[in-house]
Amino acid sequence: MPSLAPPGQDGPIMILQPLPGVGDMVWHLPAIHRLAALHPDREKVLLTKQRSRADELFAADPAIDRVIWVDRAEKHAGPGGFRALINDLRQEGFARSYQLHHSSRYAGAIAGAGIPERFAYGTTAVTRWLSQPPHLGTAMRRDHPIDLANQFIELLDAPPVDHADQLRVSPELANQVQQNFAGFPKPWIAIGVGSSEAFKQWGAERFASFVAALAAKQPATFFLLGGPGEAAFQLVIEAALTGSGASRLVAGFEWPISHIIAAQAAMDAYVGNDTAFLNISAAVGVQAFGLFGATEPLRYSPLIEAIMPEDGPISCEDGMARIHPAKLADQLSERLFNHR
Repeated sequence: MPSLAPPGQDGPIMILQPLPGVGDMVWHLPAIHRLAALHPDREKVLLTKQRSRADELFAADPAIDRVIWVDRAEKHAGPGGFRALINDLRQEGFARSYQLHHSSRYAGAIAGAGIPERFAYGTTAVTRWLSQPPHLGTAMRRDHPIDLANQFIELLDAPPVDHADQLRVSPELANQVQQNFAGFPKPWIAIGVGSSEAFKQWGAERFASFVAALAAKQPATFFLLGGPGEAAFQLVIEAALTGSGASRLVAGFEWPISHIIAAQAAMDAYVGNDTAFLNISAAVGVQAFGLFGATEPLRYSPLIEAIMPEDGPISCEDGMARIHPAKLADQLSERLFNHR
């Protein structure tokens, strides 16, 4: 299709990405960057949920000028919340919106707010009626969110952007990471012990065995990434590292997302569960080895390499347990230590 004409009236541009997770937002980075590039002289406002941590993810990114929240738990819940969302959007005076989702509720709120130019996937009859072409069509209704966003951007003929898939890192935080850990042995390896579901968790004992086996081959610094609920992993891994010489352990369980982004950008590699940290590593240009014992491997980035069970298919019941720490350490040691 021909390139999009500029919006017909004054006002900011809204980009809606309502999937709640940090990883969900990282998946949509290329689409958001390319949409923003369509409107270099307009304010770009991202509408999303607070669980995405979008305010921190885009803190150093010029593509997005502001982040506003949709609160489906309270303020924007139910019929009254639908009207509140319409009122909130109307007050912004948006000239155009891009909806990176198939929800008819959001499409209805955007239309009700009087936003004159409304682009959406159009994977259901309702969203096609509420938005203008191009449309993906109903056949893509259940496709992966990455595929939906990428196909939509291609239909819009949004311009390519250099490094569009990368998270921008605050220079101040990047310098802080280098200063705080100067003298810590290289390589620096992020160990992603966090997990949103139990069936995707490799477990403290396996992580400890893996880290100890890798440290026995060469000194390194291991940065433990997870939430406060995984803080107990540190004690198990520390015990396994006893006697491993110069190797160091750094705990990042309480770090804000902006600090985690800066730290991961300084890593030589990521090894860990299929979680937001895996996606962040790829988005800051760092090779990521994801443990896909229980979930289908992510294929959207060449920087994500799937580690899978050697003795059978993936399984939510025992797939993670069939990824063996010592074998994984042998497999990755040459990659991590000799080819940096």
